[in-house]
Amino acid sequence: MIKLNDGLCKRDIIALVIAILFFAGNIQSQIKVELPQISGEVNSEMLGKINIGVVTEYKVVAFQFALYYDKSIIKITGVDVDETLIQGNMPVINADTTNGKIVVAWASAAPIIGHGTLLSLKIKLIKTGLTKLTTTGPDGESFMLNAGAPDSSVIPGEVIVTYVPKKQTEME
Repeated sequence: MIKLNDGLCKRDIIALVIAILFFAGNIQSQIKVELPQISGEVNSEMLGKINIGVVTEYKVVAFQFALYYDKSIIKITGVDVDETLIQGNMPVINADTTNGKIVVAWASAAPIIGHGTLLSLKIKLIKTGLTKLTTTGPDGESFMLNAGAPDSSVIPGEVIVTYVPKKQTEME
Protein backbone atom coordinates (compact mmCIF):
# COMPACT_ATOMS: atom_id res chain seq x y z
CA MET A 1 0.00 0.00 0.00
CA ILE A 2 1.09 3.53 -0.69
CA LYS A 3 1.50 5.55 2.49
CA LEU A 4 0.72 9.26 2.48
CA ASN A 5 2.51 11.89 4.57
CA ASP A 6 -0.03 11.84 7.39
CA GLY A 7 0.01 8.08 7.83
CA LEU A 8 -3.22 7.39 5.92
CA CYS A 9 -3.13 4.80 3.18
CA LYS A 10 -4.78 5.15 -0.22
CA ARG A 11 -7.54 2.74 0.82
CA ASP A 12 -8.40 4.95 3.82
CA ILE A 13 -8.65 8.02 1.58
CA ILE A 14 -10.97 6.20 -0.84
CA ALA A 15 -13.17 5.00 2.04
CA LEU A 16 -13.32 8.56 3.39
CA VAL A 17 -14.32 9.97 -0.02
CA ILE A 18 -17.05 7.33 -0.40
CA ALA A 19 -18.39 8.09 3.08
CA ILE A 20 -18.47 11.84 2.34
CA LEU A 21 -20.32 11.26 -0.93
CA PHE A 22 -22.79 8.93 0.77
CA PHE A 23 -23.63 11.35 3.59
CA ALA A 24 -23.73 14.36 1.24
CA GLY A 25 -26.18 12.46 -0.97
CA ASN A 26 -28.41 11.77 2.02
CA ILE A 27 -28.41 15.42 3.05
CA GLN A 28 -29.37 16.52 -0.46
CA SER A 29 -32.19 13.99 -0.67
CA GLN A 30 -34.28 15.80 1.94
CA ILE A 31 -37.54 17.09 0.49
CA LYS A 32 -38.58 20.50 1.81
CA VAL A 33 -42.15 20.67 3.13
CA GLU A 34 -43.60 24.09 4.04
CA LEU A 35 -46.61 24.38 6.34
CA PRO A 36 -49.04 27.31 5.83
CA GLN A 37 -48.25 30.88 6.89
CA ILE A 38 -51.62 32.65 6.89
CA SER A 39 -53.65 35.30 8.68
CA GLY A 40 -57.31 36.19 8.76
CA GLU A 41 -60.21 37.49 10.81
CA VAL A 42 -62.06 35.76 13.64
CA ASN A 43 -65.05 33.67 12.51
CA SER A 44 -63.73 33.18 8.99
CA GLU A 45 -62.63 30.01 7.20
CA MET A 46 -59.52 29.69 5.06
CA LEU A 47 -57.45 27.19 3.13
CA GLY A 48 -53.83 26.82 4.20
CA LYS A 49 -51.54 25.29 1.57
CA ILE A 50 -48.92 22.69 2.44
CA ASN A 51 -46.19 22.99 -0.20
CA ILE A 52 -43.57 20.41 -1.10
CA GLY A 53 -40.32 20.54 -3.08
CA VAL A 54 -39.60 18.51 -6.22
CA VAL A 55 -40.42 14.85 -5.55
CA THR A 56 -40.51 13.40 -9.08
CA GLU A 57 -37.18 11.54 -8.94
CA TYR A 58 -38.02 9.96 -5.57
CA LYS A 59 -41.19 8.17 -6.73
CA VAL A 60 -43.26 9.30 -3.75
CA VAL A 61 -46.39 7.13 -3.68
CA ALA A 62 -47.38 7.73 -0.06
CA PHE A 63 -47.15 10.24 2.76
CA GLN A 64 -48.48 10.58 6.26
CA PHE A 65 -48.23 13.17 8.98
CA ALA A 66 -49.81 14.51 12.14
CA LEU A 67 -50.15 18.28 12.40
CA TYR A 68 -50.53 20.04 15.76
CA TYR A 69 -52.03 23.46 16.56
CA ASP A 70 -53.60 25.51 19.38
CA LYS A 71 -57.24 24.41 19.45
CA SER A 72 -58.32 27.58 21.25
CA ILE A 73 -57.22 29.74 18.26
CA ILE A 74 -58.16 27.62 15.22
CA LYS A 75 -59.75 24.33 14.20
CA ILE A 76 -58.51 22.29 11.26
CA THR A 77 -61.56 20.39 10.08
CA GLY A 78 -60.31 18.62 6.96
CA VAL A 79 -58.37 18.94 3.73
CA ASP A 80 -58.99 20.05 0.15
CA VAL A 81 -57.14 18.50 -2.80
CA ASP A 82 -58.50 20.66 -5.66
CA GLU A 83 -55.63 22.17 -7.68
CA THR A 84 -52.98 20.20 -5.77
CA LEU A 85 -50.39 17.55 -6.64
CA ILE A 86 -52.78 14.83 -5.44
CA GLN A 87 -55.94 16.22 -7.06
CA GLY A 88 -58.61 13.55 -7.50
CA ASN A 89 -57.13 11.26 -4.84
CA MET A 90 -58.41 12.22 -1.38
CA PRO A 91 -56.27 11.22 1.62
CA VAL A 92 -57.62 9.55 4.74
CA ILE A 93 -57.90 12.08 7.56
CA ASN A 94 -58.64 12.11 11.27
CA ALA A 95 -59.43 15.68 12.36
CA ASP A 96 -59.17 15.65 16.16
CA THR A 97 -60.34 19.21 16.89
CA THR A 98 -60.73 18.40 20.59
CA ASN A 99 -56.96 17.93 20.93
CA GLY A 100 -55.70 20.31 18.22
CA LYS A 101 -54.40 17.63 15.88
CA ILE A 102 -55.10 16.33 12.38
CA VAL A 103 -53.66 13.09 11.01
CA VAL A 104 -53.41 12.71 7.23
CA ALA A 105 -52.44 9.58 5.26
CA TRP A 106 -52.33 9.20 1.47
CA ALA A 107 -51.22 6.48 -0.94
CA SER A 108 -51.43 5.88 -4.68
CA ALA A 109 -50.11 3.50 -7.32
CA ALA A 110 -48.89 6.51 -9.33
CA PRO A 111 -46.11 8.69 -7.85
CA ILE A 112 -46.45 12.42 -7.22
CA ILE A 113 -44.94 14.43 -10.09
CA GLY A 114 -43.32 17.85 -9.67
CA HIS A 115 -43.53 20.31 -6.79
CA GLY A 116 -46.07 22.74 -5.37
CA THR A 117 -49.19 22.42 -3.24
CA LEU A 118 -49.45 18.94 -1.76
CA LEU A 119 -52.86 19.65 -0.20
CA SER A 120 -54.74 22.45 1.54
CA LEU A 121 -55.96 22.44 5.13
CA LYS A 122 -59.49 23.65 5.91
CA ILE A 123 -59.02 26.08 8.79
CA LYS A 124 -61.67 27.79 10.95
CA LEU A 125 -60.42 30.90 12.76
CA ILE A 126 -61.93 30.81 16.26
CA LYS A 127 -60.24 33.40 18.50
CA THR A 128 -57.68 36.20 18.13
CA GLY A 129 -54.11 35.10 18.61
CA LEU A 130 -51.30 33.17 16.99
CA THR A 131 -50.83 29.43 16.72
CA LYS A 132 -47.86 27.54 15.39
CA LEU A 133 -48.47 24.69 12.94
CA THR A 134 -46.02 21.86 13.44
CA THR A 135 -45.60 18.20 12.63
CA THR A 136 -43.48 17.68 15.73
CA GLY A 137 -45.54 16.13 18.48
CA PRO A 138 -45.08 14.09 21.64
CA ASP A 139 -43.48 11.26 19.66
CA GLY A 140 -41.14 13.49 17.63
CA GLU A 141 -41.33 14.41 13.94
CA SER A 142 -44.26 12.79 12.18
CA PHE A 143 -44.01 13.81 8.50
CA MET A 144 -43.04 10.76 6.42
CA LEU A 145 -42.78 10.20 2.67
CA ASN A 146 -43.16 6.61 1.42
CA ALA A 147 -41.85 4.35 4.18
CA GLY A 148 -39.32 6.93 5.37
CA ALA A 149 -37.28 7.62 2.22
CA PRO A 150 -36.64 10.21 1.05
CA ASP A 151 -36.29 12.23 4.22
CA SER A 152 -38.32 15.40 4.62
CA SER A 153 -37.41 18.72 6.18
CA VAL A 154 -40.53 20.45 7.53
CA ILE A 155 -40.71 24.23 7.88
CA PRO A 156 -43.30 25.01 10.58
CA GLY A 157 -46.18 27.33 9.80
CA GLU A 158 -48.37 29.71 11.73
CA VAL A 159 -51.84 31.17 11.69
CA ILE A 160 -52.50 34.69 12.95
CA VAL A 161 -56.12 35.44 13.81
CA THR A 162 -57.17 39.08 14.09
CA TYR A 163 -60.31 40.86 15.17
CA VAL A 164 -61.72 43.68 13.07
CA PRO A 165 -64.45 45.64 14.84
CA LYS A 166 -67.63 46.14 12.85
CA LYS A 167 -68.27 49.66 11.61
CA GLN A 168 -71.05 51.52 13.35
CA THR A 169 -74.14 51.98 11.25
CA GLU A 170 -75.65 55.37 10.53
CA MET A 171 -78.60 54.55 12.82
CA GLU A 172 -76.44 54.29 15.96
